[in-house]
Amino acid sequence: MEIRWLGNACLEVRDQQNLLLDPNFLLEPEFDPDIILVTHEHDDHVSSEFIENYEAKKLFAPYTVFEEHDIQGEKLAAGEEIAGSIQAYECDCYGSDYSLCYYFEGLYHTADASQFPAPGGEVNLMFTACFPDFYQDYLQRCREIEPDLVIPYHYNPEDQKELSEAEGLVKRLQDNGFNAKTISPGQTIEI
Repeated sequence: MEIRWLGNACLEVRDQQNLLLDPNFLLEPEFDPDIILVTHEHDDHVSSEFIENYEAKKLFAPYTVFEEHDIQGEKLAAGEEIAGSIQAYECDCYGSDYSLCYYFEGLYHTADASQFPAPGGEVNLMFTACFPDFYQDYLQRCREIEPDLVIPYHYNPEDQKELSEAEGLVKRLQDNGFNAKTISPGQTIEI
């Protein structure tokens, strides 16, 4: 599986089924997704314009996304499974009425939450937000989940302050024995 960060919290996953998670991005996707997953209703996680321009076979999102945006798709709730292998978990995104994290074959997309559950399987790669006020929460989640690699996202790498926040989280995690690093938009990771 190849995972490409497109900026914000957007991930492009190339596998048997191509996925796009949180379609609001800095870089354009390289392929038309088979499935689009949205974590919550905030504009920095979903672009109605993008969704109109791409022919995804299926879009899944919490009910709040459909209340806030004029898009078509299937409502999803925590505990449900998509395509036989994508699991949805409830998480707590600031200012969202209802939000989901997604786990897929070792990849854990945690929206921009600092509070999220351990998924039902081994985590090879975990993407997490990097707000300094929640560094301790991210560290605690890592202690519970024990991911092989943690990559911060949901920041603008062109903004020096936001990049420093991502690097600060990486340092905090590394100082506590976790494998963590930053990547650039467009960079691909294989798991």
